[in-house]
Amino acid sequence: MHEAGALRDPEQVAALAALGPDFVITVYWAHLISTDVIAAARRGTVNFHPALLPVNRGWYPHVHSILDGSPTGVTLHAVDANADTGPIWAQREVPLTPYDTAGTIYERLQTEIVSLFREVWPAIVAGDLVPVPQDDGDAVYHEKSEIDALDELRLDDVMRVGDVIDRLRARSFGSRGFAWYEVDGERVYANLRLGRSPTVE
Repeated sequence: MHEAGALRDPEQVAALAALGPDFVITVYWAHLISTDVIAAARRGTVNFHPALLPVNRGWYPHVHSILDGSPTGVTLHAVDANADTGPIWAQREVPLTPYDTAGTIYERLQTEIVSLFREVWPAIVAGDLVPVPQDDGDAVYHEKSEIDALDELRLDDVMRVGDVIDRLRARSFGSRGFAWYEVDGERVYANLRLGRSPTVE
């Protein structure tokens, strides 16, 4: 197992290559991988990405799905020199519900991508599964910096109620709320909790 810093060290990369691994597997990897590391994997690479590629390449895909309605899901894909552009091993849609926040859908995506990996890994190892190139014509990429613009809520802005709810859903993660507004020079953070109607007997 290697951390990101190690894979930028030529000596560590050489040591990895000397091991002759069949596969290099990266899980929610936030860094580009050098061609030397990719080449070290004799039979291929697998990366975990919490979106239905090529839609929502890059950062915080679940947040953007809440805001723009793009489908949520998970992808296992091969790694190439660019971010989230490698051929796809397998995918699974994980539908967003009206009760999901960024935190709840993120947890479900994690569960589903592990389940998908367990399901298809034997076929990958056996050579029975061939990764399929992505259609770049459908690609959407999000920069890490985009998330910052979502957090500040200006109290004088006029928005649809639905858009306000989605904005808060997208920036609520468990017990933390990342969306904020300012009152008398102090930031007030908002965290949205959602639930179903109680069952009436």
